Amino acid sequence: MHIENLKGTIEAFLFAWGESITISELSKLLKLDIKTLKSILKEMQNEYNLPTRGIRLIFMDKSVQLVTKSEVSDVLGSMNLEHKEINLSQSALELIAIVAYRQPITKAEIESIRGVRSDSIIQRLLDLKFIKTVGRKNVPGKPYLYGTTEEFLKFSNIEKISNLPDYYSFKIREVSE
Repeated sequence: MHIENLKGTIEAFLFAWGESITISELSKLLKLDIKTLKSILKEMQNEYNLPTRGIRLIFMDKSVQLVTKSEVSDVLGSMNLEHKEINLSQSALELIAIVAYRQPITKAEIESIRGVRSDSIIQRLLDLKFIKTVGRKNVPGKPYLYGTTEEFLKFSNIEKISNLPDYYSFKIREVSE
């Protein structure tokens, strides 16, 4: 099949799919080898980056998805389309940062770092699908281990967790009241 036809097929598939899909799963469904698929996806991503396009192709760790460009959100908002705006409290942002940098991490480890109970914030982040359980720690009680999700990557507008800024490059300062 000609590469332009493949792009059209991939675009239609991603549009119809509506959510992220792993590149390996997409490769199997389209019967394309991963190297060829990645090459085509990169070309498509570059084409979508043109200012005349209203969508973009994003990579998240090992997945890919078609999304609306943020530049057109005002137009979409004026059309009264349902848009989910997420506001996170300072505590929730603090907790998600801890999970992102220390994953996999238990609730007790999170609370030890924060110095306060975190049940409700953990539940909110689970409900938003920004964090998920990724297993259990092999210690007495076998507590859940938490990690970030693709939803968190999309919300943060980062491709993969390794793209987070280096934790130690931040200067931590004490704020006195």
